[in-house]
Amino acid sequence: MVKFNQRHPEKDVAIIDYNMATVMLPMVMAGSLIGVFLNNLLPSLIILIVLTLILVFILVYTIYKAIKLFKFET
Repeated sequence: MVKFNQRHPEKDVAIIDYNMATVMLPMVMAGSLIGVFLNNLLPSLIILIVLTLILVFILVYTIYKAIKLFKFET
């Protein structure tokens, strides 16, 4: 189903926030380009270690925020 012409049911705006897309798209393209270059330059073991460290960092940060939110709500 195509959503680009649909309007928000309660506001007079489009469902898709095109301003957010125009802000994010250049950064996504730059990140993809840098990722491709690093993938070609670095050995696969280093890429695996870096991606694992990023995943662990995101996991720890998410658990920290969840505990903080849980303490705030109780």
